[in-house]
Formats: sequence, C-alpha cells, structure tokens
Amino acid sequence: VETLPEKTTTDGEVYRRLMAKAYMVRTASNGDLISEIQGGIKKEVSVSCTMGKKLCSVCGADMYKGGCDHEKGGEYGGKLCYHILDEPLDAYEWSFVAVPAQVNAGVTKRFALREKQESTDKSYELALAREAFEKDVLRLSYFCKPFMSAKRVKELAELMTVTELIDFRGRLEKQAAENEEVYKAERESFITGDYKM
Repeated sequence: VETLPEKTTTDGEVYRRLMAKAYMVRTASNGDLISEIQGGIKKEVSVSCTMGKKLCSVCGADMYKGGCDHEKGGEYGGKLCYHILDEPLDAYEWSFVAVPAQVNAGVTKRFALREKQESTDKSYELALAREAFEKDVLRLSYFCKPFMSAKRVKELAELMTVTELIDFRGRLEKQAAENEEVYKAERESFITGDYKM
C-alpha cells in the first residue's frame, strides 16, 4: 500500500493505493498482450478478493455480522458512507476488463473498494449453500427407495435450482424417516423370529 500525502480521497482522508507487481515471460503467444499493456491499450483491471471484515465508514459496524442502517454513498452528519475492506484473506482473480467497477482502476490502480464485492460474497455463500444441499440430497438418497446410484443423484442435483434442492431434500428427509420406521419393524420381526421369507 502506497500513501500519497499530497492527495486526498472524496471524504478528505489521505490517499492510499494498492500496488501489485506481476511479471510474465515473453513468449510468442503473449507478445501481443505485453505490447497492449505497454501501449496503454490494456489498462483497466478488476481484482476479486475475500476480506475478513467489511466495515461501515460511519459507525464501524461489520457488514458480515449484521451491518447497520447506513447506506453506501449517503452522508451522515457530514460523513460519507462507504465500506472499508479489512483483513484481506484472499485475492483470487486479477483480470483486464473493458470497464472497471471502480473509477480509475487500472494497471496502476488507485486504492478502491470493489463495487461488486457484495454480489461476489453472496455468490460465494450461495455456492457453499448449494454444495451443502447437494451433499444432503446425496446422503439422504441412500435411505430411500427406489435406490438411485450416487452418480444419478448428483446429475439430478446439479440440474436443480437451490429452491428445488431444498424442496427435494425435504421430501427425501420425509421418505427416509418413513423408511426408517419400516426398517425398524423388519429388524424387530427378524430378531423376535416373526420374520417371514
């Protein structure tokens, strides 16, 4: 992080920018890309990252832990509201884009919060939830009749929306519970000698 004391941000704080350095070996396949970077054609960039905290600039509330009622871009008591990304955990994508989400984002990028961080976080959380529901559906399918192969259950689950997965999981839970009662009765009959073949 570089501090530029002669510049200030919109809300009057000292201007800081995040500088990242990358290198690539000159090869025939990437020669055009290197020329476009050096010529200023490829300039705007986007960086996707995961942060441990996203704090309100007005009150300090963590958006990941319930947040607050302040809205980004609004002014409260003369103070601009924005989200401060804190405790970086991962930067998992860096790419050139036609139009950056952040003003002046570029190869020499000014310090800025990524505008689409919220949608990235929500997409990640939705993907984790989907994965959990798919695992539940697969686990529950083993207790249901008629039996389907794990491969077939996975294929079906991948075609479903999250809402459909939740509904399907509920139906499988109900069927698994009903089958559990049947299995218990069969076990008890077998143990007591009432079981007939």
